[in-house]
Amino acid sequence: MVSRSTKRAPANISSDNDDDEELNFLASQNSNGSEDHALELALAKHYAAVREKKRKENEQKFLKLKPCDTKVAGPAEDMKASIATIETIYADFLQKYAANEDTIHKLWNQIHKEQQRLLVCTTKKLALNEEACANMEKGHIAGLSRAKAASRELRGIIDQIYLLDD
Repeated sequence: MVSRSTKRAPANISSDNDDDEELNFLASQNSNGSEDHALELALAKHYAAVREKKRKENEQKFLKLKPCDTKVAGPAEDMKASIATIETIYADFLQKYAANEDTIHKLWNQIHKEQQRLLVCTTKKLALNEEACANMEKGHIAGLSRAKAASRELRGIIDQIYLLDD
């Protein structure tokens, strides 16, 4: 004969696993009639509901207890005051941070507008410089052509002078 040892939770602490084990145990038992089985399931559900109700009542009683110990109440009030102070400081920080972010955003927008303006000015200046460079190149070529023509003419005059001297 095998002995079963079952561990039960203390009466004031309920466990969801205990309810499941009892329901599984009842469901696993073979009964002779479907009425017995239905009755067992109904009793198990009722028992689980009663246990859940008692657990909730005990939680409500515990939550309604007022702290009577001054060793706990004093630090609790200090903690609440500290939390309120921290929340105030954090709210101020968020306000200042948002204001700084807005200022930074405005500055970036101004920089972007200035860059766009400079881009337009630079593009215009580049076009004018390219046009001036092309005109200067044409003038340089024309000047070199004239200098070459003048050089040839001078060379021709020098050759004529030498021919006359000979």
